[in-house]
Amino acid sequence: MQKLMKWAAITGSLFAAVAMALILYAGSHKVVVVADDSRDTKQVQSETGKNLEQNSIAISDRVTDDQSIYIPIEPSVTADGITIQTLDMYQKLEIVLSGATAEFFRKQQISGEVSALRNAYFVADGKNIDIFLSFSDVYECNSRLSGSMLKINLQQPEQLYDKVVVLDDRTNSNVNEDTRRTVNGIASSVKKSLAAAGIRVYETASSEDEISDKSVIFLTNHIPADLYIGISVGNAPDDRDKFGTYAEYNGVYFMPQISNAGLADMLEREVVTAVSGKADGLQQCSKDSILNSIQVPAAVLYAGYISSNQESGLLKQDSYQNVIAGGICKAVQDAYSAMNIQ
Repeated sequence: MQKLMKWAAITGSLFAAVAMALILYAGSHKVVVVADDSRDTKQVQSETGKNLEQNSIAISDRVTDDQSIYIPIEPSVTADGITIQTLDMYQKLEIVLSGATAEFFRKQQISGEVSALRNAYFVADGKNIDIFLSFSDVYECNSRLSGSMLKINLQQPEQLYDKVVVLDDRTNSNVNEDTRRTVNGIASSVKKSLAAAGIRVYETASSEDEISDKSVIFLTNHIPADLYIGISVGNAPDDRDKFGTYAEYNGVYFMPQISNAGLADMLEREVVTAVSGKADGLQQCSKDSILNSIQVPAAVLYAGYISSNQESGLLKQDSYQNVIAGGICKAVQDAYSAMNIQ
């Protein structure tokens, strides 16, 4: 009986030691989630609106071959105190460290795949340190805190996805809330359906901030995406009876397998079929259109007239937005078939 009790005590102590070791390991090797955010960054400000000083972070000449960036972290900063999000259409990363100090980072260096960096700096914002990393290309990131080192793994979209579509909100900051909600609703429905079909969608409509055309062009051309699709609605306030779906394209670039006009035609045709609506025709884009700078098959769809007495009410309905989205998704699948991409 005494031997049995002694064995139980030894076994219990061993189990407790192993469990504690696992807890300590897990606490120092936590995955830090990177938020999928496409907003633009402008001048860095605090929550009070005060401009914050940008402090450069030294970049080490020690290069690794594992496509990762390594950032030293103070022992006082835990995984729960780290927030990471992508900015500028995946061309910048913001890392917010709760409880970090400026003095620490003035003495540190970033190492690893530093050739991917254009610059690195931090700002001190109250009790937080915000680190900004600007990249020379488009990257998706995943992160892990291991001890006192934050490892950020960089992967280009072409390494992760077989099919990529850029879905761009072509309304501007001056549109009313109904218009923005309509385009956002259509884009969100398209993104959900295409994602379910295994297609990676980079979408700008969900952003609270207006995304610059420069950022969208860089993203589209550098992935490179398979397709660029802009979404908007027509507006003819002087002709409330005008309705229908139309699409814009750039006829200058020649695209193998599928032309810009061909994509525009697919989008218009499938959406008109889906809503049993009216085709208002294809239009050559203006000289200042974003389509002139996109180097992949590209078109902008105008999914009806928000000013129309006939279409305005329909465009505001979630169910109608979903039908439009279904037509767009059918056009995307048609385009992939035309490009012989399975």
